[in-house]
Amino acid sequence: MCIRDRQALLNLGDSACDQADFSTGQQRYNAAHSIFERLGDQQMLAVVQARLGQLLLLSGDAASALGPYRQCLMLSNALGFQPGIADGLEGIASCMALLQPMTAAKLLAAAAALRENISLPISLVEQARHQHLLSVVQDKLGTVAWASAWQQGLGLELAQAMSLALTLA
Repeated sequence: MCIRDRQALLNLGDSACDQADFSTGQQRYNAAHSIFERLGDQQMLAVVQARLGQLLLLSGDAASALGPYRQCLMLSNALGFQPGIADGLEGIASCMALLQPMTAAKLLAAAAALRENISLPISLVEQARHQHLLSVVQDKLGTVAWASAWQQGLGLELAQAMSLALTLA
């Protein structure tokens, strides 16, 4: 299956989520998961987990979103799939933004450092949502605490950031 076909499977779920049709989105992501599992495509399984996490988060179920984001992070780490690691860190941070904003800021900073290191910017589609997340966490912490947490997160080794994220999930 070519990359374009794989992306098309995910786009069907994304389209449903964009329309707040979370039931259809979940069905489409689950179908994609089954196909990628049969193909043995571990990277795409990690991507689907991140999308399932995002779907649950958007539908208001941050607690349940932690599971798929955790799976994305663990699988991506096992594969050395750095884009998936960034997605997993950001997803877990999103789930924890209101409950543990200091930790969320550290994870977001660690993910930002990873993205910079591998030259992988936030996609255009996700930029507004990501900026909103950053604003929510910064507002929750205040300027001084935000700056401190961000610097701490930038200083984390990737293994430390993942360990921090997985203790939350």
